[in-house]
Amino acid sequence: MSKNNQNNNASSHIVDFLLDATLKKHGVTLDKTKVSETDKETLRDMVSKLRKDVDGVMKSNNEEDETK
Repeated sequence: MSKNNQNNNASSHIVDFLLDATLKKHGVTLDKTKVSETDKETLRDMVSKLRKDVDGVMKSNNEEDETK
């Protein structure tokens, strides 16, 4: 497994853990019937933007590592 894949995998696990812990802390349960289409689209957009930001940071870190 390449270093980039390991970083993405670790990041994914960290995000999953933090999200799960936060939801549990606040007593949130997922009920698919209560999420409106507007809220779903908003969430999709936020996740997409976060992914782009994380990818940008990861790319920047990889470029810095390669120049060292």
